[in-house]
Amino acid sequence: MKRSKEYGWIICVTTSDDQAFMCLSAQAAAAKKARIRRCLQGNT
Repeated sequence: MKRSKEYGWIICVTTSDDQAFMCLSAQAAAAKKARIRRCLQGNT
């Protein structure tokens, strides 16, 4: 998933509000990559 790098948070948005907030917050931070990855893994 190469798009997940930039639009990974979108996936979380469609999955859960809590996870979406986490991903959005993560993107604002510098470690959005690690957060998004955790968000995706936590959802599966």
